[in-house]
Amino acid sequence: PIPCVPWQSQTSGQFHSSELVKFVRTVLDIIPVTVFDMLQDIVVLTSTKLTELPMKLERTLLKEYTQLDSRFELARTTHRVSFFTEGVLNMKVTLLGDAR
Repeated sequence: PIPCVPWQSQTSGQFHSSELVKFVRTVLDIIPVTVFDMLQDIVVLTSTKLTELPMKLERTLLKEYTQLDSRFELARTTHRVSFFTEGVLNMKVTLLGDAR
């Protein structure tokens, strides 16, 4: 093997760190886009698919107003948004080689 001169290894390390930072930024850029897409889905669900319950409702009509599929989709999407935001809030500065 060819001996490595100190300035060469430092340059190589900086290059790889900068490439790693580019990759991580590309991966993390998708999180806000995904969260806002899910929030848009929540808005569509609540404004178009879910109907408000009347103040008084006959027991026979209760099954028609449950809207189980739409409510499940709303709960699932809301959970996904909270999962993403919790992950973002838990992120701390991480050192990866020379990169921060």
